[in-house]
Formats: sequence, structure tokens, C-alpha cells
Amino acid sequence: MKRTARFERDWDRADAWLGLAALVLVIGLSIASSAVGRISAGVKALALLAFLAHPYLLLRVIRHFREVPRWWELTLLSLAAVGTLFALGLPSPKPMSLRLGIVAYVAVMQAMAAAVLAFTARKHRGLTAWRLNVASVGAGLFALMFGILVLSAHPATYPLFQKLLRLQRYLALGMVVSYYLGLAPPLVVRRMLQRGEEYRFLRTTAERGPDVRGRLAAADLADAAERSTATASTMVLIGPGPMTIDGASDPALRGLVVEALDGAIGRAVASQGVVNGDVAELEPVLRRAAGTAERFLAVPLRGRSQVWGVLLVTQRRSSLFPADDVAMLRRLCRYTAEIFDHDQLLADERARQQREADARLDLILESLKDHAVITVDNAGLVTSWNVGAEQVFGYAAAEAIGQSVTMLFDDGAPWLMDELQRAGRGEPMIAETMGRRRDDARLTTSVVIRPLQDRGRDSGGFVIVMRDVSRRRLLEDRLRQAHKLEAIGRLAGGVAHDFNNMLTVIIGYAEELDKVVPDEHRSSVAQIRRSGERAASLTRQLLAFSRQQVLRPQVVALPDVVAALMPMLSRLLGEHIEILDVVNPPVPAILADTTQLEQIVMNLAVNARDAMPNGGRLTIRVRAVTLTGVEAASLTGREGVHALLEVTDTGSGMDSATQARMFEPFFTTKDVGRGTGLGLAMVYGAVQQMGGAIAVDSMLDRGTTFRVYVPMHDAG
Repeated sequence: MKRTARFERDWDRADAWLGLAALVLVIGLSIASSAVGRISAGVKALALLAFLAHPYLLLRVIRHFREVPRWWELTLLSLAAVGTLFALGLPSPKPMSLRLGIVAYVAVMQAMAAAVLAFTARKHRGLTAWRLNVASVGAGLFALMFGILVLSAHPATYPLFQKLLRLQRYLALGMVVSYYLGLAPPLVVRRMLQRGEEYRFLRTTAERGPDVRGRLAAADLADAAERSTATASTMVLIGPGPMTIDGASDPALRGLVVEALDGAIGRAVASQGVVNGDVAELEPVLRRAAGTAERFLAVPLRGRSQVWGVLLVTQRRSSLFPADDVAMLRRLCRYTAEIFDHDQLLADERARQQREADARLDLILESLKDHAVITVDNAGLVTSWNVGAEQVFGYAAAEAIGQSVTMLFDDGAPWLMDELQRAGRGEPMIAETMGRRRDDARLTTSVVIRPLQDRGRDSGGFVIVMRDVSRRRLLEDRLRQAHKLEAIGRLAGGVAHDFNNMLTVIIGYAEELDKVVPDEHRSSVAQIRRSGERAASLTRQLLAFSRQQVLRPQVVALPDVVAALMPMLSRLLGEHIEILDVVNPPVPAILADTTQLEQIVMNLAVNARDAMPNGGRLTIRVRAVTLTGVEAASLTGREGVHALLEVTDTGSGMDSATQARMFEPFFTTKDVGRGTGLGLAMVYGAVQQMGGAIAVDSMLDRGTTFRVYVPMHDAG
């Protein structure tokens, strides 16, 4: 504050008062001369000097607002001194031409001052422009008043200006008031004008949205400081260490960085108080930015917990009203610091919410263990990898990040870059394709590719969401197969019933015919009966497939049924096939028709034998399994413990086309005459009739496994 006090005592701030005092002195002496009649020569000389020096005093005020060549001041001061000495040196009474010349000179000088003040006001804004315009009005009234005196002095023009002479006192009053309000207004007027600028600043910042208020606060402060004080330039420096000019009256200065705070700005930040002085005390970068300014005023933006920056005001001379400027700038800086404090609170709150949102997102992504959520850059390189991606594809995050996402696709994804470009244009990819795990296992995946966006703006890169839908597709295929077989079963059952009725008649008549025909024809009748019986056997198989044959269900132990069939199977399959009977106890009891169970095992064994013409191994395993969730719904429709019969061979296996039709009646891959195509159809129908389900795993040249699931018998 010591420097501020010295700053307030600076001689330059008296310029406005000297000009006003000289004006008042001239007018007062004129009034006194009219009233008294005679005044002393010394007083006359003082009045004449003040009269002639007034343009020079106005020039001293103008130099606070614009550059004024030094020779102007010397010229006007010399003219005032020479004119005063010349006038005093002439004998009294003074010639009229001298008087008119002095008045005309002052009128012209005042008119020029009015024009300069008005032109200077156009380059300023706010309070400074208002003061200069009011002072310009005062100078204009001064010039008008003395111009009327000059023009009315000639006898030819006196009648024209006689009435205007009566207005001289009013013009003089307006001139004094204008000078007073413009150059040395009273404290109440100055505060009223400053409060208006202060309100304008507060209204401007309040109307801004919270997202831009803090970002534009420095520019708003620089604008308000320029409007509130007579400045050469204003700069708002922001930052804790190296400071950046974030707002300035000269747009070219914005963005300028002050690296070393080893001057007056550094002192203002360290002391958190107002610092003023000569521009030479500023940091070198700011000295160059200040240009021709001579003085500066630095006010820190002191917030609750830190100094946000410094408001730097440079002036060509000392301030006309330093105490007012300091108070006004302090208030503006306090308001701006509060804006930065509030903006920091909002930023901290947004950061906290963002951290919470990121944590929730991370939790969600970590919970989506069946969804691979992957982000890639524009080149298709992986940038993030969630736990679901590890589960689906088997790669750890450290292995996947930085690699091309094409490694996840079975075909190498030659289409990927085209799809990324389309996604970037707003055409997201939603499709299914074949993927590949780390262990080279293939899987069916659903793929969604969308551009990464932050609040609706493109952030660069893409998010790829992939899910293993292999099981779902398998279940859907099984469901479609089940519906198809059910329809075929209904048709086959209806045909079998009608055909069985006709066979009953044929077989009956054949038996009756056998009793009456001669012996030489009985072999033909026997052939008819045997053909009818074979046809009846086929109808029974069709009825089994359509689940319409008569059952005798009872509680049985599946391992016992399989064990009883082993001797027969050994003879049926032959010595070239090894049979393994594996039981993993305990196996729950089931409710089934024993004959039907035997037919299931026999048909599956015969089917396996035909797949191993050169020998192999047949494994029949019986164990207990527990079905839950989707697996239970897709098989038996019941959750809980089931008895599982697995029949595995090492034969030729089946391709996907064969597997899709293997349970259809009369479908066979065997040569003509070697099979009816009803064996697996009968197995399927029998399993369905006992409430179970059958599933198949098979690959060409790798064998086949049939799994028969039968629900555990509930004794209750």
C-alpha cells in the first residue's frame, strides 16, 4: 500500500484540477473586473496567463489518453508565455485588435481541443469515453462562447450576435459544469458511473452459461477494466506458474506466455496485494507488450484458496483518479476470482461425477463377462479390452492391447476397414460372423461396431461389442429341428396307423389262405405273411418315432439295462469292435419302458457299428448330470438331476448337413438295401416319448457321440 499512496500523490493527477482551476480563475476575475471596475496589474497578468495557458493545460489532460508530441506542449506553453509578456508590455489601453486576437486564439485552441477530445473518446469505451465526451462538450462551449465574443465585436455583425451575448453566462456555466464532470467529477458521480460499469460486468457474466462463464471471465474482466479506467491497455494473466494472457484489450496479446515471474507481476502474486509503478519494473515480455505506456497497476485475482492470476492495467501517465481505479479494479478482480472459484467447484464436481461414472462403467464392463467390449483406433488396433473379451476370446488384456482386432475373426476380417469407415459415417455394423479364440477354436459371434462419441461428438476410434452366440445358434437349430421332426412325426404316425390297419387285414387273409391252398402254393402264402409282418415292424418303428406306440413305463436303473445288453451287443457288433461299458455312480433311477430303452441302446450301437466298418471302439457311458438355465430349457425343459446315456464311437463321423437330417424318417447315408432310415428316427421318438432329449456331437473322421438325457424319477 505504500506504493499505492505514492502513486496517488503523483503530480500528474492534478492536471485536471489545474485546467479547471485556470478556467475558474479567468471567469472569476472577469466577474470581479465587471463588479469592481479596476483590478491590479498583477492580477491581470495572472488572469491573462491562465487564459492563454488553458489550451496547454487541456493538452496535459489529453496526453493521459493518447500520444501527444512533446513539441505540442512546448509550443502551447511558449505561446502562452510570449503572449502574456507581449500583452503586458503594451501600454494601456490595449488595442482592440490584441484583445480580439487573444480571444480568437483561445477560441480556436478550444475548438481544436474539443475535436481532439471527441476523437479520443471514440477510441475508448465505458467510463473513459463518457468523461472525454463530456470534457469535449465543455471545450466546445468554451470555443463557442469566445467565438461569439469575436464575431460580435465588429459593428457589422454586432446586431446578429447581440442576443447571443445574453447567453454567455449560461454557456460559461455549462462549460464549467462540463469540465468539472468530465475532468474532475465529484466522488458521488464517479462512484455512480463506476457502479454502472460494475453492474454491466456482473450482468454480462451472470448471463453466460456455467460452461463458458469461467472460460470467458478473463476476457470479460479485461473489457470491464478498459471501460472503467483511463488505460493504455489491459491484460489478464492466468496461471499459477508460467502465466498466459487470457484476456486483453489488444487481441494480438492473447495467448502470450510469461515464463519467469521475476518482476512486478511476481511481486503481486507473492504479496497478494496491489502493486503499481513504472513499466520498467514489469517482466520483460510485459514491458514489450505495454508499448509506450509509462505506468502500470497490477491487481491480483485472489480466490478462496489461491491466486488465479493478475489484472495488469498500463497507463500512458499516472491515473487521473488512482484511488477510484484501485477500488474499482479490486472489486472487479474479486468478482472474477469468485467466478474462477465457482468454476473450479463445478470442475471438481464434474470430475467427481466423471470418476463415479467411469467407475460405474468399469463395473458394468467388468460385469459383462459374456460380452466382449473392445475399443479400437482408426487403424483397427485394440486400445481397451474388458474382462468379457478375455472370457470370450481367451486373450489377456496385455496380449490384446496394441494388436489388430482382425485376429479375432476367423476369416481375418478383410472387410473391417470398410466397416469402420461406414460406422464413422453413421452406418453402424450389426451382423454375425465367425470368430476365433486364442486356442484356435471357432465360434459364432454377434458383432456391433459404432464410433466412439463423447456427448455427441466424435472422439476418434470405435467400440466393438462382440458376443459368443454359438450356443444360442445351436439351440435355435435344435429347436427348428425338433419342430420339423414333430411335424414329420405327426404325418408318419397317421400314415402308420392307416397302413397298420391294412396290414392286419392282409396278414389275417394270408393266414386263412394258408389253410385252404394246396401245398404247392403254401410257400407263396408264407412269403405274403412274412412281407406283411416286416411291413408291420416298420409301422411299429414309425409309431415309435411319432411317440404313439403303447408303453409300459416302470422305474428302472439305466446301468442295469445297459449291463444286461452287453453280451448281445458283443455278438451283434462283432469282434472287430471294442466295447467299453463305463458307469459313473451314482446314477438316478428313471421312469421308462425297458423294451424302449433296449431299442434305443441297440439302434445307437448298430448305427455306430455301421460307422466303423474297419473296426474301432464303442464306449457306452452312464452317469448323472444336473441341467440348469438355458441348457435345461433347450433339452428336456426341466431343471435338476438327469440320467445321461453317452454312446461314443471312433467312426467316420457326420458332417453338418447329415446332422441336420439324421433324425428324419427314411433318411439314410447307407447304400440302397442296407438300411431303412428308421433307426435314429425311432430313437428320437422313443426319447421324446419318455420326456427326455437327445443331442449329438460329431465331426468327420473324429467319431460321433450321442447323448440321451432322461429326467430323474421323482418318487413323490
